[in-house]
Amino acid sequence: MAVYDWHNYLVFAEAAHNIGNETGFRNAVSRSYYAAYWRARRILETGNVSIPRMKSHEFVYKSYISTVNEDNEILGELLKTLRDGRTWADYEDAPEITQKHAEAAIKDAKDLIAYFNALTHADKSKACQAATAIYADYVNPPRI
Repeated sequence: MAVYDWHNYLVFAEAAHNIGNETGFRNAVSRSYYAAYWRARRILETGNVSIPRMKSHEFVYKSYISTVNEDNEILGELLKTLRDGRTWADYEDAPEITQKHAEAAIKDAKDLIAYFNALTHADKSKACQAATAIYADYVNPPRI
């Protein structure tokens, strides 16, 4: 089975941005996030980390934030920021999403993907270890 190349979402984000209206800008922000999210997620999956079905997006960025490596923590925070922008673009009708928002999201996603691609084996391993450590919180949440 072929694995989808999520980088295509970044290509689509650029095309959506070029439409030049708010609908295009909103799609650019949203798709930019997903391109970066899937790159981060694939690193964890390649390290044999199971991704929980519930709150998978939070799980992925927290896996990087939870490492003892400052660079990984920054990547996790940047991914969360892109996610917040995606939520805004997909679910809020005001304020307007502008060309500047779209351009910033595309740039941030490109930068994040480049940083994820440049992670050393040790950095990837730390993220996978952190993910494994927090996994139980996502599949067996505490009962209240």
